[in-house]
Amino acid sequence: MSKFGSAIALACFAALTSAAHASEGLDFESGDRSNFYLYGSGSSYLSEASEYAISYTQAENGVDYQTTVTAAAGRSFGLLSYLFTPNTFAELTYTFDAPTTTLGTLYFRFVTPDGPMAEGANDFASVFITGLNQSDYLPLNGQDIAPDSGWISLSVGIGTTAISLSLYNAMDARTPPLLFIDYAEGTPTPAVPEPAGIALTLAGLAAIGLSTRRRQR
Repeated sequence: MSKFGSAIALACFAALTSAAHASEGLDFESGDRSNFYLYGSGSSYLSEASEYAISYTQAENGVDYQTTVTAAAGRSFGLLSYLFTPNTFAELTYTFDAPTTTLGTLYFRFVTPDGPMAEGANDFASVFITGLNQSDYLPLNGQDIAPDSGWISLSVGIGTTAISLSLYNAMDARTPPLLFIDYAEGTPTPAVPEPAGIALTLAGLAAIGLSTRRRQR
């Protein structure tokens, strides 16, 4: 291989390596937190886990909910929590080393005990993606999604420079809200349908076909 060809190969390898590690730490697989900045008015806390058990039981708010959260992508996810003091907030910002050169997907999940009966209390979360070609803001109202939003995916475009997530605890000192975070390179992979869902879909298509044949007669 010529020197020119070797230089091109090395440049391509460096570009691929840079792209592969552009979100190092944001997927919570490596334990690297050097690109994170955590700020808040309470005892906010960022942790990593492969699963997390939730149990919310508050009769006064009409909430009785138990589940176990697992990663949306990979093996681990991040958790922003520990706001045990009412009227406190936490903000987590991840800054990329350079504008992203590949598409990515941010996953987040907001869990709160603020049910439909919670009076005067409204936990809140938000996601803000900024970059050269993108500026997306998504607010999450606690009473609208309680107790669990499930994993929500948001596209992270090329040229993204930072991602910020915020969490606000309105009044609850016993069971504060939780914000789960995950990330993967590329666009979301469509979920594989469950067998029961496939059966229902086939039954629906068969019914449509039968109805069409009857109308044609």
